[in-house]
Amino acid sequence: MVERYTSGMEYLSVIIAFLSLLSGSFIIIGIALYGKRFGDRGSSDLLPGMGLLFVMTLVYFAHARFPDTAQVNDFDRIMISAAMVCRLCLGFVWIWFMHKHLVLNMIDSRRLAITPYFAVLTVANIFLYILSCFVTVPWANTINSVVLAVCLFYAAGSGVVILWKHLELLPSTRTTINVAALSLIIYPLVSLADVFNFPYPLFRPDFPVWFQSQPFYFLAVQIPILWYMKHGLILERNKKSAMNNSQCFNLSAREREVAELLFNGGSYKEIAYALNISMATVKTHVVNIYEKTKVKNKAELIRLLQSAPSDPAVKDHHAEPAVS
Repeated sequence: MVERYTSGMEYLSVIIAFLSLLSGSFIIIGIALYGKRFGDRGSSDLLPGMGLLFVMTLVYFAHARFPDTAQVNDFDRIMISAAMVCRLCLGFVWIWFMHKHLVLNMIDSRRLAITPYFAVLTVANIFLYILSCFVTVPWANTINSVVLAVCLFYAAGSGVVILWKHLELLPSTRTTINVAALSLIIYPLVSLADVFNFPYPLFRPDFPVWFQSQPFYFLAVQIPILWYMKHGLILERNKKSAMNNSQCFNLSAREREVAELLFNGGSYKEIAYALNISMATVKTHVVNIYEKTKVKNKAELIRLLQSAPSDPAVKDHHAEPAVS
């Protein structure tokens, strides 16, 4: 009875891995094809991390077997080693991703200068791991784990602490914060299980927990990214009609560009960076847009631009007042 239960749980684990690969492939393809159309400069930066997680999950799915053939062999060791190299790279990729978004949101450009040091640290850690696969290296596993934990927790912790307090962020950056928050929950659970050999359901006792947890982590981080993609597709669908509506208010070409960026959720900093103009110029354009459209804030402007030109509310809104 226990063996049958164990077998069934492992079948479920493989099914979850397959589903995470299936949904992950759609997300990666969607970001690669449509990311630039979201009007978000940080969307394509999601690809390296998602790509590594996809490879790690694929490696787990390729090696997965069941109780009747549950002996660890050379193929399994190669698969685990390949996943470990991807995992060590993932720590650096999340750091680079976080530093890049600090620059994109004009929060802190100095941290980007320390990214090469983390790259050197990651390369040295990978070299140490590969060397330990062939010869005995004292404390190699401990050093690998400590360096990886430093990279992962630094990236996730910095993403939450530094970025969370800023309100005007790119949508992809908000997605980064959600992924970082999930990581801060999942990383400790996985680390504690590996250190204390805590048996989680669905996991085989003869394989590392971090290796078997990849499909679950991959599936978890897809939730905020799917929400981001849904939001981006809605904006893309509405943007064309919104920009057509902007012509009803006699906006200049530059004012329409500013209105489009406002509609896409851009902050004044992002608009100034995208159009290569000063913050003061952006504020002047925004004031002119608000005066011409007779709105008081960005939320009213977005609602107005989303309305159809034939909507009576729009006609009444920008109609000239009657002369008594």
